[in-house]
Amino acid sequence: MHQDFLDTEILRRSGVDVFNLLKQLHEIHPDDNLISIRYGARLLETGDSNLGFPLFQKRLLLEDPTGELYKNYLQFTTAFNSDPSSVDLIIDSRRNAIGDVIFFLRILPHLVSSLRNVTLLVSFQFKCLFEKLGVLIDGLDVRTILYSCPEKSSYYKVDLISAATIFSASSLLNQKYEFLSSYATNNTNQLCCDVLLPFAAEKLRHLLNLDIPNDLTRRSMLQEEIHEFSKRLDRDVRDMHIYAHELDRKDWWNAEVANRIRLIPDDFFATIQLLSNYAYIYAVDSALFHLCAMAKLSVTLILPTVYDWRYGDYYRSGDKLLWYKDVTVSDLSLPFPSHL
Repeated sequence: MHQDFLDTEILRRSGVDVFNLLKQLHEIHPDDNLISIRYGARLLETGDSNLGFPLFQKRLLLEDPTGELYKNYLQFTTAFNSDPSSVDLIIDSRRNAIGDVIFFLRILPHLVSSLRNVTLLVSFQFKCLFEKLGVLIDGLDVRTILYSCPEKSSYYKVDLISAATIFSASSLLNQKYEFLSSYATNNTNQLCCDVLLPFAAEKLRHLLNLDIPNDLTRRSMLQEEIHEFSKRLDRDVRDMHIYAHELDRKDWWNAEVANRIRLIPDDFFATIQLLSNYAYIYAVDSALFHLCAMAKLSVTLILPTVYDWRYGDYYRSGDKLLWYKDVTVSDLSLPFPSHL
């Protein structure tokens, strides 16, 4: 990896605007996939999806060095731009993180109405959610079993993020996300305590084995930060309900704190109804956050210092997210300042 790229990443994680530096690096090293991905993400933060997505999609070359995933993406976008009504698309959402799947569900109605056929491959957990909520879109074929792509030139197979790259930044923002909102319980006798969702499951294993405690890329709270956050809210941490999804080290955690971690149900539908009982929800950037936001629950988002492209300035309006108008962004970011 180039030293100048590493220096750029260090500057970015220190809060320095490195857009122009990444642009220069990309011009010098146009075939460096890692630089392309980082520069593409910065372009996406500014709302430039026309240039940003093609560069960001070089991520597929890192995931699959054979280049097959990237080739599929290029073939699909070319066919879509030529004649979308002749395209048969297979979206393998199982290649995406749970939060990404929840976030990009919004694109499905447009894809189904634009393409000839759309097949969505999902985990069993998502299949159950679709069936319970009755959001199986007319014309969308949802499958969980192993599925072989038909041997036809009109069929293209991509992951969910690749399917979303056909949208401009502005049109992606305008996609509705009301699939889950009517299923949140309208409970007038809401629980008096707050709920905190402090873990992103995919980051947790790394978090618990950190050699450097202030890793700026992490999206999970440390134990002391949960206590500090409750103090800021003028709450006793024992009066907060803490939930986690797929928490590997719950025994280690529960031996250290007064209030035990509660595990989120495996059923997404049950999770939505459970969390709708709370008047105040605080969450880190995680699948549980996206589930709350898609259900239009009132949630405050706690971002890491180095956050995802979709929380850039273009997608923000003050302390609100244009993606999710019911979400408030906390003025704190992980890791919390040491003086708190």
